[in-house]
Amino acid sequence: MGSEGNSVMKRNVKRWVFFACTIAIMLISTKYKVYASGNIYVDNLKVNGLTEAFGQPLSNIRFSWEIETGLNNVNQTEYHIVFANTKDELEKQNYIYDSGWVKSKENTNVTVGYKFVENQLYYWKVQVKDNQGNVSDLSEEYCFSTEIGSAWSTNQAIWSNGGDFAYFRWKKSLDLSNVEKILFATTATSPEYSRQYVYNLYVNGHPIGVGPTRLDGNNLYYNVYDITDSLTNGQNVIGCICYAEQRRAFLGQVICYYKDGSKKIMASTGTDRKEWTSLNGDEAYGNNATNVGTKQYYTQTAENLNSSKYPKGWLLPAYNDKKWTQPGKSGEMKNYKLCPYKSGVVNRYRQNPVEIKKIADNRYVIDFGNEMIGNVSIQLLCLTSQKWSVGYGEELNSDGGVKSQMRTGNIYRETWNLTPGYQEMSTVNMKAFRYMEISGCTEKLSISNITGWQVRQKTENTELQFSSDNSILNDEYNLAKRTIENTSQDMYVDTQSRERQNYAGDTFINMMTATSMNSNYSLSAHSIEYALNHPTWPSEYMLYTVQAAWKYYLYSGDVDFLNRNYSKIVNCMKAFSINGNGWITDPQRTVMVDWPASERDGYEMESAYYNTVINAIYCGTCMDMANIAEYVGKTSEASYYRNLRNSVKASMIQKAYNPETGRFSDGLTKEGKKIDHYAQHATAFSLANQVYESQGMAVKMADSLKNEGINKMSVYGTFFLLQGLYNSNQGVLARQIMSNPSDYTGSRTWANMMYNTGATLTTEAWDSTIKSNMSYSHAWGSAPGTWLIQGLFGIKPIEPGWNQAEIKLQPGGVESASVSVPTTKGKISADYKIEEDGTITLQMKIPSNMKVKIMIPGREGQTLRINGTETEAVYNAEGYLETTLYGGNYLIMGGQSAVDTSELKECQNIVYRSYGKDWSAYETDGGTTGTKGKSQPLHKIQLRLNQIEGNVKYSVHVNSKGWLGWKKNGESAGEDDKTIQAVKVELEGNIATQYDIYYRTYCQSYGWLDWAKNGEIAGTIGMNKRVEALEVKLIPKNGQAPGETFVTYRQKGELSYSVHCQSYGWMSEVAEGATAGTSGQGKRLEAIKINAKTKYQGAIQYQVHVQSYGWMDWKQNGAIAGTSGKAKRLEAIRIKLTGEMAEKYDVYYRVHAQSYGWLDWTKNGEGAGTQGKAKRLEAIQIVLVKKNGAAPGSTQRPNIGMSNHVSYTTHVQSYGWQSRAYDGEKSGTEGKSKRLEGIRIKWEDANVKGGIRYRTHVQSYGWQGWKQNDQISGTTGQSKRLEAIQIELTGDAANKYDIYYRVHCQSYGWLGWAKNGELAGSSGMAKRLEAIEIKVALKGESIDRGGNAYYSKEQTMDTEQAVIVEEQPDEEITQEPENDSGISSGMEEENPDSKNNEDAEEITGEDKNEVDNENENEEKDGETEENSEEKLMEKSE
Repeated sequence: MGSEGNSVMKRNVKRWVFFACTIAIMLISTKYKVYASGNIYVDNLKVNGLTEAFGQPLSNIRFSWEIETGLNNVNQTEYHIVFANTKDELEKQNYIYDSGWVKSKENTNVTVGYKFVENQLYYWKVQVKDNQGNVSDLSEEYCFSTEIGSAWSTNQAIWSNGGDFAYFRWKKSLDLSNVEKILFATTATSPEYSRQYVYNLYVNGHPIGVGPTRLDGNNLYYNVYDITDSLTNGQNVIGCICYAEQRRAFLGQVICYYKDGSKKIMASTGTDRKEWTSLNGDEAYGNNATNVGTKQYYTQTAENLNSSKYPKGWLLPAYNDKKWTQPGKSGEMKNYKLCPYKSGVVNRYRQNPVEIKKIADNRYVIDFGNEMIGNVSIQLLCLTSQKWSVGYGEELNSDGGVKSQMRTGNIYRETWNLTPGYQEMSTVNMKAFRYMEISGCTEKLSISNITGWQVRQKTENTELQFSSDNSILNDEYNLAKRTIENTSQDMYVDTQSRERQNYAGDTFINMMTATSMNSNYSLSAHSIEYALNHPTWPSEYMLYTVQAAWKYYLYSGDVDFLNRNYSKIVNCMKAFSINGNGWITDPQRTVMVDWPASERDGYEMESAYYNTVINAIYCGTCMDMANIAEYVGKTSEASYYRNLRNSVKASMIQKAYNPETGRFSDGLTKEGKKIDHYAQHATAFSLANQVYESQGMAVKMADSLKNEGINKMSVYGTFFLLQGLYNSNQGVLARQIMSNPSDYTGSRTWANMMYNTGATLTTEAWDSTIKSNMSYSHAWGSAPGTWLIQGLFGIKPIEPGWNQAEIKLQPGGVESASVSVPTTKGKISADYKIEEDGTITLQMKIPSNMKVKIMIPGREGQTLRINGTETEAVYNAEGYLETTLYGGNYLIMGGQSAVDTSELKECQNIVYRSYGKDWSAYETDGGTTGTKGKSQPLHKIQLRLNQIEGNVKYSVHVNSKGWLGWKKNGESAGEDDKTIQAVKVELEGNIATQYDIYYRTYCQSYGWLDWAKNGEIAGTIGMNKRVEALEVKLIPKNGQAPGETFVTYRQKGELSYSVHCQSYGWMSEVAEGATAGTSGQGKRLEAIKINAKTKYQGAIQYQVHVQSYGWMDWKQNGAIAGTSGKAKRLEAIRIKLTGEMAEKYDVYYRVHAQSYGWLDWTKNGEGAGTQGKAKRLEAIQIVLVKKNGAAPGSTQRPNIGMSNHVSYTTHVQSYGWQSRAYDGEKSGTEGKSKRLEGIRIKWEDANVKGGIRYRTHVQSYGWQGWKQNDQISGTTGQSKRLEAIQIELTGDAANKYDIYYRVHCQSYGWLGWAKNGELAGSSGMAKRLEAIEIKVALKGESIDRGGNAYYSKEQTMDTEQAVIVEEQPDEEITQEPENDSGISSGMEEENPDSKNNEDAEEITGEDKNEVDNENENEEKDGETEENSEEKLMEKSE
């Protein structure tokens, strides 16, 4: 097709799009009600946010309504509200109050000037005017009543004559012809012990409600129910079954409101006790005090139904209760204040089974399809007497039966006794279960025989929905929706099975999800107020109470809530104090960070005296507290909290943030030092609470989380992780976390929760391997219910009461999605699609009287087409096109986004975890599982391929057993009581042709070893060293390794050594890291032999300092260094490696010295021991460590009084910088024809002030400028030889010492010694220097200089007669030995009790038996310069 054809196609497409848009706008009306042009009307009236508002407190009566219209940009300008006491009076306009037209834009939280009275019924209507001149008719009437107050006829309660279960009946013949409403007000005690309702109220068999909520101090709450529609002309029965273990009492009164406006108390349990009958229900419920609750938190008796005692049909008027008795009096309520319950009605709702399965003879399992919170009833004809064993549970056993011994500690088992005849019985107490098992049933059970009853508040928004092209997100939304619906009883709690405890953190998450699904926020208010009065562990929950209070106000607009609770909210903030470093400290409670403890990603809980997570939450809470203070008129306090937030935030960023990695540290020590551990939580919670200075910093923080490739937080913690990601506009990563399809056991995903675990409500943990006692009804796992609405669609209020809202799309790569969200002003609906060209089409309905800020991702300069009209949009700093709309129907086109179906790194990857003290979080793609440097061994590991076909197998080497058998694909390798010492991992199947698998271990004493691959050994063998951490990585076949692969494992025999010890002679050879010698016995070392055998060429060399003789010559590879039979102590030692070994390893060693005990570690030729102190060495430990690996312990004090005068290192052709040499040692090479290219020299004697300076003659460049104190003289990377050198001392050093130096020169070998700035080497002869030795002598001391030190071209010399100084063999020591410890010459110290034995002491730890208080002899050496040397070398290269 040519360009003309393309143009025609584009025009046609544009026309089609315009036509489609036009049709879409027209079709919007099919989704919503349509009104004639100019018409508006008022609907959905509520009082205090409730549609059933009876018994409302006089102190805070607020009215709200929704405005419906087919017009756009409609805003209310005035309202007119009227009241009457009866419906008839309202219709006749005989108002008790008429507001007239009130100029106001408010249609929520409206208060009126009328003074309502207690115990009164009211009807009301409202009408509105809008900004377009439209006037609505008066709405349909709505009814409510006020609190009972002093109209309680008595607080004299009743109970049956004994028993925990009590039946009550009130039977009455009624004429309803003149009745307006009949209400029943009731309460009971005590709900505390079972943490559930006491009464179960019915009218003529219809469930009316359960209650009350639990006590709040001295406040006992009552409920008021409208029972009018359940009554009939003629006989009626109010029935109530109560259960209470202590303080048993039931109170109720029937209030009748007549059509003439009069009212009366028709019946009261107190004043009309004779009209009530009662029955002790303990026999009917087989009350034998068997507890099905969790004794630690609450008790609840098993309901062992006994049909021979059960009052069948007792809820109907025809039942004969003549054998029942008059209830007894109960005085349990006399000391309580009766208060109206402010939230919705909790009642029973039917949930029929989806399947009944016969699994054995007389054994049935009933599946209700979803987890339910409630009870069951049975309706069945029995032909014979039967005894049933009944169990309930959330899971099934392997045999298909129900696991009634719950993970939460509940044991849901009951025994039911049935007699012949028709059975109709019901349990009443609350349980959390999905399955029911009946054993012993000889009848054929069907679905019609068993009914489940959910106990919960009524769901008001049945049209609530979310759908997208991502099925996992859809399932998560429905999971969260079911969870909030089923766990909303009298207040938000953690779980209805184990604890039933109101925790502020749980409340916060519960309410955030609930506000996305319900416009009745009263349960949030009640739960927050309870939490304010009953604070709990942990510390951060105090802060979440404040955050919850602010969020409740933002959604509801109920400012009276803030005013009456303000002082309590402030007290939550006062529980924390600011330290001088600008951080808060943990109060007497403890910080949780995450739960369970194994979900903290190794967070440094103990050392983090100043905890990043609690400080981040405090920062976020300060902002909410400032907003609360502002809205209640406390402007100075608002300013205080804003400044406080800024201060803590700045200090956190300064002291805990790493700008290079984008991560926050876990916190600070008590001394204010930053902790070098960066748990995912520290950054996630900081992001959630906006502890960042800019959007760029927020992106950096989010990227650090993304780079980890796997979620390491609990289902609770992930709520805040998602909050942080959406706050910082990281919608793709947030969506990836929610839509992660990984469903393997242990994966931190909702896919695992739903598809693998089989949860139908959100669980307490991702699965039971993470928390073995987890509950299956834990709403804190409902985060997708919040963040699909408030994150992906970005729908939330930004002014109280939804006066202004925000819709900020973060599609996260999801191509299309739709949602409806209830608000106090009506339902917001939105439906978007990302088109092929990346533009976004958004169809939405905004409730009237609401202002909405719309933000759509886009590019600068783009416009938006709104209902067909091109509209300018503001491009904001966050990368969004921003515009403002008012209520109406809209079709918006524009912006820019992309479809992205990618998932986290863990998908199609290797995942793995380890067991130390507990199972760690899964890691992926090279992440570290385990700990480093905490002496915590790994006992077991698990590896699996995630969403990749093939197998991964692995084996571990453990102490005392060696290699264990191979395990595969998530199986556990290792044993609980064994320590892993090495690991092997292999791939099997087709994946082995596509990938190499690399892995490395962090080992005791050695730190990280190099990467092994494809079945190679990683770790140690035969050395009794624990593996502490593991990393694993998949690399495409034959791809580049993730790091060095030289030293993958260490094996016994690579390094061994033995010592000649006083009294014992030569002791047994010990392996690397073990102790050679003795401690606590006062025995000197006299000689040592060291062997090193690795796969690399080279040798191990060692030099000892011997009593009387000083430093002796270097020995290597098993040769004896020291003396024997001369009673001469070793006082110090130096050890170093040569050749390839020196390139691959550092050799570390430490000694046990007389009077000082174990000194610290040193390495690579540096001195260990004492000098000039006459102190013996008594023991030694030696280890090989991978080059530049972590030292096996402290390196602060490896020697005493051993100050070298001078040290030096040379840069050698091909080899680079060499290990540092000291005082006469050689640096460089001999016989390898390798040039010296650079040199660094350092004055080491801290006791003598002064320094050293030097300059070199360099090929091509000649003499260079003077350098000093470890600066580089010469070149690196230029292949230029050194040809000559001058060295001299400065300052006091020059006054006290002479410096001597000689060089090994091409063709000549070793030249003579030059002194104090003289020339050494050659010039004009193109001769390279190959090695150098430098030493210091006291001023004027005679030294044999051995011939010419320097040659030049001008000098005439016969090269064949050139002086070549060869190394001479060691001379035999002939000096007379000195005494050691006052023992006469030739005598040995003797200890007749001593025996030859190998000291197998670990290389960590201090010897505490050998500490002399000879502080006057101790000279504390400075820290080693190794780190700075390495940095200089790297820089120079």
